[in-house]
Amino acid sequence: MAKKTLTRAERNILWCERNIYIPEGKFVGQPLKMAEFMKDDFRAIFDNKHGTRRAIISRGRKNAK
Repeated sequence: MAKKTLTRAERNILWCERNIYIPEGKFVGQPLKMAEFMKDDFRAIFDNKHGTRRAIISRGRKNAK
């Protein structure tokens, strides 16, 4: 069976969820679990066939940042 090739965004999402831990607060020490809208942002940035030089994402407060 052939191995599935991950996209650049999928590789980056996996890296974040495996290597980034919550630094403080109620969930301190737990691994980051990215919300779906965060994953969508990664896909839009890293899987863009034209490439992305700079991405600026702005959201209101308290949106799972």
